[in-house]
Amino acid sequence: DEQYREAMATIFGWFVDDGSLDSISESLLWLQNSTLLFFRSTRRGGGGGNGNGGGNEIARRLLEFNAGNYERVVGWLIKDLSSLRPRSNGVPPGALRDNRLQRGLGFLSHGQISRAKRTLLSKPAVDLADPARRQQITDLFPPMRNEVCSTVADYGAGIPLAVSVPNIEEGIRALKTGAGVGAEGMSNELLKKLMNKKSPHFQAILDGLQRFANFYASGLFPDWFYTLADTMNVCGIFKDDELNDFRPIGIQHALRKLIKSCLMQPLAPAAAEHLFPVQLAIGVPNGGSLLASGVREHMALHPEHHLHQGDIAMCHQYIDRHLAMEALAGCPRFSHLRRSCSPSSGARRRSTFAG
Repeated sequence: DEQYREAMATIFGWFVDDGSLDSISESLLWLQNSTLLFFRSTRRGGGGGNGNGGGNEIARRLLEFNAGNYERVVGWLIKDLSSLRPRSNGVPPGALRDNRLQRGLGFLSHGQISRAKRTLLSKPAVDLADPARRQQITDLFPPMRNEVCSTVADYGAGIPLAVSVPNIEEGIRALKTGAGVGAEGMSNELLKKLMNKKSPHFQAILDGLQRFANFYASGLFPDWFYTLADTMNVCGIFKDDELNDFRPIGIQHALRKLIKSCLMQPLAPAAAEHLFPVQLAIGVPNGGSLLASGVREHMALHPEHHLHQGDIAMCHQYIDRHLAMEALAGCPRFSHLRRSCSPSSGARRRSTFAG
C-alpha cells in the first residue's frame, strides 16, 4: 500500500499551477493509465495472474516506478495491451433466454424470490465481437463531438478562472466500496487507500488531488481528457427478448465522479429549492415518496383521469446543453459550474454537470 501511495504522490505531484499544456497532458496520460501500469497483469483479489506472481508483480512494478524506471514500466503495459484479444460469448440468444429461465425457476423452487425475479427480468448484453452490433452502438450513441473548450469560450464570461473544489478528503472517505470501476480501472477502494494520514505521502497526495480537482473543475484540461473522463457507452443491455433495442452501459472516471460529488454536495439544498418541483432526486429527501403522493393526490382530485403508464426518467438525458448553460449563467448561486460542464456523448447533445 505504501509503495502505491508513493507512486500516486509522484503522479499527482506533476500537476503544478504553472505547468504547460504539454506537461499537463503528459501528467494526465500517466494518471489515466496508472491502474493499468501497476495492476493490469494480475487477477482481482491478489492471486497469481498470467504467470506473473500476483502481488509480487504489483510490488515489482511499483518499485521500478518509484525508482524512476518509467520506460520499463511502460514497456510492461505495452506488452499487456498487446496480449488482449476480443472475446465473444458464443451463445445464441435463444440459449441465453432458455438458460435464464432455467436458473430463474431453480431460484423459485428454493424460495429465493428476489434472485428469481432479478434473473428472469435480466437481459443479455450486446455481443461486442459482432461487427454489426458494434456499428449499431456507434450509430445510436456516437462519440462526443462538441469540444469542451467551446464551453468556456461560449459561456465562460464573468466566471472566475479558478474553481476550487471543496471537501476532497471527506469526499474520498465517504465513497462507497463495491461501486463500479471506471473505464481507466480506478476504483473507490484504490482512492480510499490513499487517505492514510499516517503515510509520509499523505499530504503530498492530498495537495496533488486538490490541484487536479481544481484544474478539472476550472475547465483547464485538454479536451481529450474530458472525453475520456465523461460517461463512456461501452456496451448495451437488451431491453426485450426480441433483442432489437438496447440501452448503453455508461462507465465514468472515478475521479470525475468524486469531483462531481464534492462540487454538488454543498449546492444540493439550493439546487433542490431552485428546481422544485421539476426534479425530486437531488437534495430532496424521500423524493420518490413525494412523487407517488403527488400522483395519488392528483388522481383523487380528478377521478375522471386514468393513469395509463408511469415512467420515471433521468431528467439530464433530456436537457439541451445550450439551454442548460444559459440557465446557469442567469443564476448567481450556480454560475461557477459553467466551467465544469462539458458536452456528454449521446444523440441528445445533453450536458453533464461537473464533467
